[in-house]
Amino acid sequence: MKLNFITLLALGLTALAGHTSALCMDTLPGCDVTKCGGLTGKVWCKKTCGTCVSTTQAPTGPATNAPNYKGCGYQGYQSRVVGGTKSKQSQWPWQASLSIGGKFSCGATLIAPQWVVTAGHCIQAYRRANQYSFRFGDLDRYDISGKEYYARGEKLFKHPSYNTPLRKDNDIALIKLDRPVPFSSDITPACLPRTGEQIPVGKKCFVSGWGKTDYAGQAVYDLQHAPLQIISNKQCCETNCDRWTPNIPNKMVCAKNREQATSACHGDSGGPFVCQGSNGRWFLQGVVSWGSGRCNAFQKATVFTRVTEYMTWINETIKNN
Repeated sequence: MKLNFITLLALGLTALAGHTSALCMDTLPGCDVTKCGGLTGKVWCKKTCGTCVSTTQAPTGPATNAPNYKGCGYQGYQSRVVGGTKSKQSQWPWQASLSIGGKFSCGATLIAPQWVVTAGHCIQAYRRANQYSFRFGDLDRYDISGKEYYARGEKLFKHPSYNTPLRKDNDIALIKLDRPVPFSSDITPACLPRTGEQIPVGKKCFVSGWGKTDYAGQAVYDLQHAPLQIISNKQCCETNCDRWTPNIPNKMVCAKNREQATSACHGDSGGPFVCQGSNGRWFLQGVVSWGSGRCNAFQKATVFTRVTEYMTWINETIKNN
């Protein structure tokens, strides 16, 4: 990634067959995955058709966490990040890719063994939860390292006050997975903030994902990250408000890079915006929602759904399901 734009455009997941999934690796544009273990549909691939990698899925019972799992919000790889750059394995271990029908669609964040959070507009396409698939522990979207874990949606929970993508309020959704995800240094949930907690203006936080180097470019293979600083909603409105969005409510939080043209862009939707707490853990403070239509970071800030405003809904939804 250049130091300007990132977008979460990731490789999609193929269907699960029992407890085993087979991924067909081929050259672009794609190959029929019916050649890979009887799975159906299309998938973007890298190597040769018929070359499959099978990964055993854990049973749907309780997940077994690895001994090196330290708790939510801890990075498996410690680094001092100073700009938009390629990520290391386990640097953002809560990062997930969301795919529809085997094609990448959005980002998502692991917050509990069987739960992810994403944007409401990311689950507009289909009503059946099992049409959404997830990949965890991923770094290179074209290579299978053996550290990845796969799951499908079991239940969808779009925020009840979310309307359409044209109305940007309440752009948040929860998805219960069909199996618990085992935690390790490579797959770790992000911590959730306290209800009503305010992030100070000027605080540097991070957005992560796979994606284009610019609006018209190609998606990159490796997970990327970039720093963004919190700005006030008033300042955000000066660049982002229009006749469809006349104000930036407190349920949204805005951020931008004051020194570089760094922002989230198309495909980043639903992905994590995390801030580090004083205890060293990383907290999910935002879900990528919207910004410049042409990924122009100088034109507009990136706007996130403010997670602290939805903690009551998140906690109640998980508790009751």
